[in-house]
Amino acid sequence: MRYYLGTGRNTPSFAVAGDMGWKATFSRQLKCVVNVRCRSSAMGDDRINKTVFNYCRSLVGTGCKNWHFCVLAIFRRYDSSEFIDIENVDMYKQLLLNKLQANVTDEYIDEWTESLLFLIVLVVKVKTN
Repeated sequence: MRYYLGTGRNTPSFAVAGDMGWKATFSRQLKCVVNVRCRSSAMGDDRINKTVFNYCRSLVGTGCKNWHFCVLAIFRRYDSSEFIDIENVDMYKQLLLNKLQANVTDEYIDEWTESLLFLIVLVVKVKTN
């Protein structure tokens, strides 16, 4: 991509990402996480996968930092705590995805803006010296 943009190999990654208009990769990862959680919660109780899913979910409050613990931490971080206690998240999947992706995108844009401002300040300091 750097070649097509005409930038050198020393151009910061956030500058290239800003020019390309890329979304945060974490946003796509969250979509997969939500899909897995929804699929597992909607599974029939006679499946062994559902039994393991429920067992792992029951360990969250006991100090076990498993996958469920990490997912719940992500929900809390991005203001989606209302979806934690819902048994069948599948009904609210699109609403949850929209909310998570909007919050992740906002955070990504804020980080990108801060990085860009830092770069501008750095360039101005170098030019003035």
